[in-house]
Formats: sequence, structure tokens, C-alpha cells
Amino acid sequence: MRLTMRSSEQKRCQANCSFVPYVHKIVHHPPVRRRYRPVRTTLLILLIGAGFLSCSAFSADESPIVSKDISTDNSPAAVAAAKARGAASAAKDIKAGTLRILYYGKPWGGKTLIDDATGYRVEIVAGCEVSEPFITEVEAYNSTVRTFHAKRPTNATPK
Repeated sequence: MRLTMRSSEQKRCQANCSFVPYVHKIVHHPPVRRRYRPVRTTLLILLIGAGFLSCSAFSADESPIVSKDISTDNSPAAVAAAKARGAASAAKDIKAGTLRILYYGKPWGGKTLIDDATGYRVEIVAGCEVSEPFITEVEAYNSTVRTFHAKRPTNATPK
């Protein structure tokens, strides 16, 4: 679609028209309305809304591990407290129906985030640099969840 007329078309149109040139332009050649702006604005609003919804959906799924920071306290008391915290967090998640296996260490790789032994989803909670209490807490959490899975009926499905 052309936005301007050729000069020959313009002369022919003006010769056959009895209107004043300004009125002629408005009546016979109204401006082309562009409708991309409302569509673009609507798409922008939808994308922003989707971003807020996705952020709120992921924020409800917080990690159950408390001792994420690398601590220098690797005493037996700190490790024992971390073990108790991990088991308690797992029991709370099992009661809520949030069944997952926690993972830390080297990058997961290309496979899906599903645990092979249990079929539960895997949640990556940390990288390679972790403390001894953190490792103990994650192992206690996973051990409690795997023990629950072993005692669970085979036809039940995880969330």
C-alpha cells in the first residue's frame, strides 16, 4: 500500500473534484491509521504481567536449606545441628507434599532435572563451594525424602 499518490493521480483527482484542496485531501485521501502501537502496547503489558506471575510462582518455591553461606564453623555441634535441620526441613516438605531431591556441586548437565531413583524433581541449591554443615544438611534432607519414598506405596505420584 502506497502512502502517497503519484503526481498524475493527484492532478486527475483534483481536476475531477470540486472541493477546496485542503478539504479534498481530508475527504478523498484520509491519513493511514497505523494500528501497531495499540498491539505493541498490549503485548508489552502482557509480557510484563507474565513476568510478574512467573516471579511470584518461583518465589513460593524457596530452598529448604538454611546454611547456604560458606561457614568456617565445621565443629561437630554445627554439623549435628545442620543434620537435624535437614531432616526437619524434609519432614515439613513431605507433610506439605513438596517432594524433591536437592543437588549441589558441578553443573547438572543436559539431562532433565528428575532424580533417577525416586522420580522426584531435582532442585539445584548451590554450586561447588559449600561448607561441611551445608553438605550434611543436604544429605540429611535427601536421606529423609528417599526413606519416605521407599516406604511410600508404588502407585502414589509426587507433586
